[in-house]
Amino acid sequence: MVFDPYGNLYIVDSDNDRVVMYCANSTVGIVVAEGSNTTPVALDSNLNFQVNATKNALAKLKGMVFDPYGNLYIVDSDNDRVVMHCANSTVGIVVAGGSSTTPDLDKPTAVALDSNLNLYVAVSGGTKVTEFAWL
Repeated sequence: MVFDPYGNLYIVDSDNDRVVMYCANSTVGIVVAEGSNTTPVALDSNLNFQVNATKNALAKLKGMVFDPYGNLYIVDSDNDRVVMHCANSTVGIVVAGGSSTTPDLDKPTAVALDSNLNLYVAVSGGTKVTEFAWL
């Protein structure tokens, strides 16, 4: 789970393949992405979710993190990658895994950023954490 800059809470409900947002001071969640082939999501400049249906849909969401600029990084476990959604875009960018140019990720489960914006990705079982230099 992560908080956006406005204090809204985002939870990955991996059992139901969805992301649920709880607005600050609310106990009612809003499903912002769902389905076994969850489509890529992003935040616009007002932090409203935008959904973009593509053939490269996200599957089995496992974790996510915001950077200080409002970009959202989502662990796309079934596709062995991390996808970044810029704050003003509905198109995701693969930033880790999912290609021959980055180290293989085998069912990633968690993602984190350090203060220098280096990306850390943990794989299934916690057997390996891979660092990706500042994006």
